[in-house]
Amino acid sequence: MAPGNAAESGPLYHLVVDPLLGRVRQLVAARIGRGASVIDVGCGTGQLLLELSFFCAKVEGIDTSPEMVRFARWLLRRRPNAHVFPGNATSLDRYPDKTFDFATCCLVLHEMEERERVPALKEMARVAEHLILVDYAAPIPHRFARVLVSGIERLGGWGNFEKFRSYQHSGGLPALTAAAGLNSREIIPLFHNAVLLVEA
Repeated sequence: MAPGNAAESGPLYHLVVDPLLGRVRQLVAARIGRGASVIDVGCGTGQLLLELSFFCAKVEGIDTSPEMVRFARWLLRRRPNAHVFPGNATSLDRYPDKTFDFATCCLVLHEMEERERVPALKEMARVAEHLILVDYAAPIPHRFARVLVSGIERLGGWGNFEKFRSYQHSGGLPALTAAAGLNSREIIPLFHNAVLLVEA
């Protein structure tokens, strides 16, 4: 779960943001079977990987932020089945087709450049049998939630907010998964419909 530009500190993100995402991690973990292999794209601090590592056979994460990679490696230092690498979701060349049972991507797609989102989804679908995606609804239906989320995204800087706006205009997860040629098997609204969990 990658942070915005205003929250590049691994320890700070882990202290402030990770606790708020506990429900998301629970819902993602509940869909992953014991003994599975997982890649978490945009793994951020590695908190999801840590929780999955206790019942999955192999968990790996990639993140574009060097600081997040360093922090996640520290967090996972006692988990021999967990590894984190620097990398971009649009190029997972280190992995052969269907290396993993699951690819997860939580609150990351809206932070990508518009041109990167569909290629990233295609790469995730190449390296994993199943995708579990979590991100904002588009549009966010309730005005209060929409204003709150927009305010949070503005804190990341204008570039970050522009990516969020382009994600909103693109139609969000359902539109992106369709553009990537993926079948969305289940769509679950979270946090008063402000966030969607999509299984593809």
